[in-house]
Amino acid sequence: MRQTAALLHAQNIKLAIYTERPNNGDGAYNRPALAKLGDLLDVSGYDEHYSTSLPGPLTTTSGWETDIAAAQQAGPNAFVSAGAFGWNWPPGGGLATSFSSVLYPIAGSGELGTVTSMGEYFFESASDLRARAAALLAAG
Repeated sequence: MRQTAALLHAQNIKLAIYTERPNNGDGAYNRPALAKLGDLLDVSGYDEHYSTSLPGPLTTTSGWETDIAAAQQAGPNAFVSAGAFGWNWPPGGGLATSFSSVLYPIAGSGELGTVTSMGEYFFESASDLRARAAALLAAG
């Protein structure tokens, strides 16, 4: 990464580095060191549940707080990204999916974590995203 950063910066090209959420392989990343190399460091704020995990939300409140702490520890150019998609766990494994692709099967259910004959769906709701934004603002 040091060589890549040096080559890009020598050409005045910005470098953004993505890291997985802290509890998904955290030992693989030295975020403070990566933050010094890149112009931006993205700490993933999603995939607490994913294709091979048990069904559940993209992130929980406690998971989001862990993500914020990891970004704060990395440095001032680090940020947390929120997922704007969902997961569907049909029999046999999870699949990333967009909200619009499952509106028909869950229309009228009134829930964003819904079981249908086509699978089990979880999406971030508007209230979830508002809570995530409030936590970011509170953290500074």
